Amino acid sequence: MYVPVKGGEQAIAASRIAVERSRRGDDTIPEIEINQIMAQMSLALDRIM
Repeated sequence: MYVPVKGGEQAIAASRIAVERSRRGDDTIPEIEINQIMAQMSLALDRIM
């Protein structure tokens, strides 16, 4: 981990938490399960092709 940055280790940890929250999106919506992804993968592949 690269720490000598303005803000230090605490700023890096806070930025990682912020990225995790923004990736997750709305907490009131349930997370996507692996089974859902696997079931819909062929649909995504068809759109790409």
